[in-house]
Amino acid sequence: MAVNTIIVTLIGIGSASSFFLLGNNPQDASTIFVSGCGTIIIIGWILSSTLHISLHQKSLLRTILLLFMSFLLIIMANLIAIEHNHRIDLTQEKRHSLSEQSKSILHSIQEPIEIFSFFPLSSLQEKQIQILAEAVMLETDKISFSFHDPNKEPMMAKQYNITNQQEIIVQKGEEQRRIEDYFSEAHIIQEILSLSKGIKHEICFSTGHQELIIEQYKPLSSMRTILDKLEMQNYTTHVINILEERSIPSSCSTLVIAGPQRDFAPFEIDLIDNHVRKGKNLYVLIDIGVAPILSTELIRFGIILKDNAILELDPKRQVSGGDLSYSVINTSDFAPHPIVKTLATNILFQGIRSVEIDDGSSHSLLTLATSSKQSWAEINYQEGPIEHTSGEDISGPVPIIAIIETEYIAQDAPSKGGRVIVVGSSSLVVDEFTKRSDLGNLDFFLNGISWMSDEQDQLYTRARPDNIQPFMLYAPQLRIVFLVSLILTPLSFLFGALGTWYWGKGYVKK
Repeated sequence: MAVNTIIVTLIGIGSASSFFLLGNNPQDASTIFVSGCGTIIIIGWILSSTLHISLHQKSLLRTILLLFMSFLLIIMANLIAIEHNHRIDLTQEKRHSLSEQSKSILHSIQEPIEIFSFFPLSSLQEKQIQILAEAVMLETDKISFSFHDPNKEPMMAKQYNITNQQEIIVQKGEEQRRIEDYFSEAHIIQEILSLSKGIKHEICFSTGHQELIIEQYKPLSSMRTILDKLEMQNYTTHVINILEERSIPSSCSTLVIAGPQRDFAPFEIDLIDNHVRKGKNLYVLIDIGVAPILSTELIRFGIILKDNAILELDPKRQVSGGDLSYSVINTSDFAPHPIVKTLATNILFQGIRSVEIDDGSSHSLLTLATSSKQSWAEINYQEGPIEHTSGEDISGPVPIIAIIETEYIAQDAPSKGGRVIVVGSSSLVVDEFTKRSDLGNLDFFLNGISWMSDEQDQLYTRARPDNIQPFMLYAPQLRIVFLVSLILTPLSFLFGALGTWYWGKGYVKK
């Protein structure tokens, strides 16, 4: 009776444990299988002590039962792992985990989103996306991933207009986003965010003043890369001629004035001012010695633009070749701001003027970047001589990028206007610089657009650089490594072999 009670009790405990660990559904075949096998093994173990067999046979039976128990434990561990899938990331930078911002975005998704991954079978990129997919699907059941080889599934590739061997399509209903170059967590989450929000910000580019071209590529005078990248995100782009249309569309959330060579009429300046007063945004990239009216009227936003050219003497800020008109702004040289918080690479300018802020302005102003202490702003850049003249030229560091959050007094009460960014050179956005992966020009401009559009999540979900800390060896350490690996270790083996031979020879003689 006692044996039967023990057996029934063990059956109950085994079944309850497996149900708790593997799921509450009694119809789950794996649960029944595991609990049943475990119960049978336990019964066999108990009964083995009552059988009238030899000690050797009992030992053999229990060995077989233990073997089956080992297999059962392995199966049970895998079933528990499948049911309760958790990972621990032990890397310092949590490179194998989703960021907290990404998790927050994924938790907020309400409608299903499909992600179609097109990569060659078993490629490195496909494996990386599969790891990311597992992490994403642990956070939400609203996103599904499917993986396709464009070579083996040409009809599927044609259906989604896949022209490269590596592309990702993020789809929600009839809307699609296409990722063609960067396949990191940040970029995929960014497209998911764009679709889930369903908000389209319209970015308007001014034309009619010989601004940079956006419709096509042209050496040192186009910004087509910017246009393409904006349209890949949750932005629409529109070209407007304020001089002809005599208005700025109310749908324009941000007006971009990039590299005008001809000046603006006074009524255009008033329209731009009203645009900002209505809470809309303005992004100005203005070159040396152009558009004097526009340059002067930027004082409305607390910006003082002087006609000068900044020349850089700091070797850390120069490019090879010694051209003083080029200036490199390192990521550590920016003032703290969300725009540059995640910027991973330096930005490059060619020909830049000073952008000072008016301390007496009612607006909230910030100098985001300056030139080095060894630079100066040359007033006589056209006639010369090109040399620093104390009392005339501006000594470094010279401000070159300003950020403004406008505030106005309306009916004796302050009211917020739009946001303004002024950069002392349009070279920031020319295709020659924005196409380069070793420069941060493209990311800087897009971060500025995201900040002005109040897309803060896009700023924080951009690609995070891996904080790789190389193992550095100094000269004394290198000498120790050399001695140990190339001298002491071979000598120890040599002497060991000689010793073995010598003592072995002596043993044979005995």
